[in-house]
Amino acid sequence: AVLGGTGFAISIDLLEKYALGLTSLTEDLELTVKLNLAGIKIGWLHDVKVYDEKPLTFRDSWNQRLRWMRGHWSVALKYGLSLLKKTFLEGKLFMLDMFFYAISPLRILLGGLILLFLFLSHVSDVNVVSLPYPGVLPFWFWFAVSLWIWLYPFLALLQERVPIKAFPYMVYLVLWSLTWIPLVVQALLTVRVRQWSHTKHTRALSFKEVNKV
Repeated sequence: AVLGGTGFAISIDLLEKYALGLTSLTEDLELTVKLNLAGIKIGWLHDVKVYDEKPLTFRDSWNQRLRWMRGHWSVALKYGLSLLKKTFLEGKLFMLDMFFYAISPLRILLGGLILLFLFLSHVSDVNVVSLPYPGVLPFWFWFAVSLWIWLYPFLALLQERVPIKAFPYMVYLVLWSLTWIPLVVQALLTVRVRQWSHTKHTRALSFKEVNKV
């Protein structure tokens, strides 16, 4: 489990001991890594519901996600080696999971390269198999990975018993997901930027109103 934005609770003692010196724009992620490296377990409460207002415009969404990805790049560069040392020198495999979560922007970037390679193979004479990354594993593997990526959100909706009428809106998710690719590139190129981009909150809902949604 990881500490996520507004949806977590932490003791004052741990906050005072480990929160000092956080420099990432995603302080929750950096604090998660520091706690993991210190051997402190983070729990997950599946039945707890936390309500959080999301950005209402694409620009606000872009700025928020850009901050997240800058933070991920920063944390990965700062703590990545320490996480790998804990994994392979001390045999703590959960550190590897933390490492892969921290390098999420890199995984998105590689996914974008795969899409680019596949696109080039269809519009030109470029042979995908001869390219370094996709050619390492057979086509059926990449097809299965891609299929899982696109099916996973639908399975999540089914698990949460979301009304069927919401499913057609998943088309927008496909388009929105593609925006992550240029976004992680911008985040990498501007990883040293420490300017906080505040997400505007304009609505005030009561618990009674939220339960009607």
